[in-house]
Amino acid sequence: MEDKPLLRFKADGTFKLMQISDVQDSEGIRPRTKELLNAALDLERPDFVVLTGDQIRGYGLKLQLGSYERTYAAVEQTLKELLGILDERGIPFTFTYGNHDHDAPIPMEEQTRIYQRYPLCYAEESPAGVPGYNNHVVPIYPAQGDTPALLLYCMDSHSGLGFGYAPLEPEQVDWYRETRDAWAKENGGQPIASMLFQHVPVEEINELYRAVPKGTKGALEGYRNYAGKFYVLDDENTTGFMGE
Repeated sequence: MEDKPLLRFKADGTFKLMQISDVQDSEGIRPRTKELLNAALDLERPDFVVLTGDQIRGYGLKLQLGSYERTYAAVEQTLKELLGILDERGIPFTFTYGNHDHDAPIPMEEQTRIYQRYPLCYAEESPAGVPGYNNHVVPIYPAQGDTPALLLYCMDSHSGLGFGYAPLEPEQVDWYRETRDAWAKENGGQPIASMLFQHVPVEEINELYRAVPKGTKGALEGYRNYAGKFYVLDDENTTGFMGE
């Protein structure tokens, strides 16, 4: 990331992140999706975007059944249209992979090279010995100063296991801890505030929900192992459909 401009908070102390996830297209981006992305970017005007996986619909038959050349061209076109929206606006970005990016019969290294054609892509390849792709950290600096005020960690949550999802590997967690401690050492021993982005939520996300009878207002049905059960956020003080 040495060749990239340092990302900095504004003079007023703000830095706006936008997360975009699950675009899931395979031969370009659908017009309505483009409209949504452009409207969101117009409204929020983020300083930085994190794409958190399933940028492409890797399981789509047009990708799975096509020749390698056609499949590569379809993936390339999809990412060109998606990343072009950010590139035209001059918005720097990084990304993680989702399980459906892994589904595409295109090596992940080849997909990464497409992203890295864009000069405002801040993603880096994983350090040697760290499983997965593009495990990296993006430092955000204060308006003035040489020590980051915020670290953005991006972790690859892999392709999944059968009908389930794979966990982070222990080596990835070790890398995070080592990186965290190295930055803390640079900061006089004080940990630097950070955020971590990955595609598949950790299992502990379920601790935020409470099982309720079917038909409960605002309840959503679970999926796969939780199918047939219904949940709401376990906090009586929240408002909105899901307490958002």
